[in-house]
Amino acid sequence: MTFVLNHAFAALSRLRASLIHSLGFLFLLLAVPVLAVSQSTVPVGAAQQRTASPPSTAPATDELQRLLHAAVAASDTGDPREVARANFLVLALAFRKLGNVRVAESAFPQAAELYQRSLAWEDAAETHVGLAIADLYANRPDDSLVEASKALLLDPKSARAFNIQGKAWMKKRDYRKAVDSLERSVQLHSEFESAYALGVSLLSLKDPESKKKAVQVFDTIVSTMGDSGSLHVLFGHAYRDAEMQDDAIRELRKAVALDTHTPHAHYFLGLALLWKNEWTDTPEIHREFVTELSNFPRDFLANYFLGYLDSNDRRYDEANLHLKAATEIDASWPEPWLFLGLNAYALGDLPRSEAYLQKCIELTGKDESRGNYQVRRAYVTLGRILTTSGRADEAAPYLERAREFQKQSLAEAQQVVAGKASEEGSLSPAAAVALLNRQEDQPLPMPTQPVDPTLPLDSAVLARSGLSEENKKAAAAEEKSAPLNPGHKFQRPCHLRSHSPRLSFRARSLSGGRALEF
Repeated sequence: MTFVLNHAFAALSRLRASLIHSLGFLFLLLAVPVLAVSQSTVPVGAAQQRTASPPSTAPATDELQRLLHAAVAASDTGDPREVARANFLVLALAFRKLGNVRVAESAFPQAAELYQRSLAWEDAAETHVGLAIADLYANRPDDSLVEASKALLLDPKSARAFNIQGKAWMKKRDYRKAVDSLERSVQLHSEFESAYALGVSLLSLKDPESKKKAVQVFDTIVSTMGDSGSLHVLFGHAYRDAEMQDDAIRELRKAVALDTHTPHAHYFLGLALLWKNEWTDTPEIHREFVTELSNFPRDFLANYFLGYLDSNDRRYDEANLHLKAATEIDASWPEPWLFLGLNAYALGDLPRSEAYLQKCIELTGKDESRGNYQVRRAYVTLGRILTTSGRADEAAPYLERAREFQKQSLAEAQQVVAGKASEEGSLSPAAAVALLNRQEDQPLPMPTQPVDPTLPLDSAVLARSGLSEENKKAAAAEEKSAPLNPGHKFQRPCHLRSHSPRLSFRARSLSGGRALEF
């Protein structure tokens, strides 16, 4: 049985923020949750070939100001060609700069459009890398690979391009090619992001020699960055993804030994032990989740999973305390509402059960396959409640929908793992902790109507980006600094801290600018 806790590790993004303290907004760009690189350029004319060069460390905002001043100087010369060339470079960087903001805001279709507009004015390797990033976040790895290849044609020594290329191969699960690209990236510019991704890819090859190399990579990371519980949680994640449970448990035990307050260390250790024990709870396993909750009382995952365990053991009062706490922390996840509804049904409180289960269905929306079609249990139980209360006509559509989910679940199970869903529509433990099954391998839908990517994002779209209020203000300030904005003025680059899950993943390699020696 495959370890399917992938989406529970969304919490790792918050953990990884502890590895970085502050950074410039324009640096928050990378391809997947393990890529972060600086965004800058050495402009050249569209018709010129760019020579290979190491990544520049100048912030893009400083570069934009330099180009704006150069454009003013060019206008003073009266040479139309110089004026045009200078303004082309300003437009190219301005569009790329705004594309960077859209990536940080998770507006990937708009980011891609802005990068394309930038390329119309300058065929720059950095812009192709930016477009590759947007494509990969939009779950279009093939398009990402095309753009990374274009970047490498312009700059064969672009560590960023090799990095994003490696991440795209990881997305396609071609780990051999991912290793090749990431090794090149590390050789050119060794840093945490590319090194960690290299270790993950080596483990994913699942052969003894590659595993030894992965251990060497992780050892180098520790020797460079210093030992910490957070690093060992990340290593545990890598081993867990490679289905090396004993190694994952070893790393997680190191994490709690180094610092018992390492965020999510006890939580993931409990999950790993539970998996190894074939999903049978023990006092030791339960204690790990209790410790996590004691360390972080407002942690969603710890509250939710303790509620799940208590529900399975029919400790309904304790379960409801944890599940209600989870809904107070984040009311948008359907899982706690599902178990609150099932608990209420078991206790005979049918009106409350109906309300909770309807809430679960509402929040699940079109993401019905999440957690192995766990919403099926809500439909089954609601059908029974409605039938019992004399509303058989209302119950029929719910029961029919539950049967459809049953068929879909069985069909998918036959393709992925051996197993059989019970007639009751029971939720597998693995599905219970999958949590956010948002079909991450599916391409994101493109806007159905034309959207001007230079306009500020709609508040509803921005709300889904995961940006903190501080980061939203920084994004708005960065956007206003672009010459595409009518109110643009020369100004200094703005800075922000990384708080959102997505930004936390994007930030780490800039911690102190430390390189890794291999």
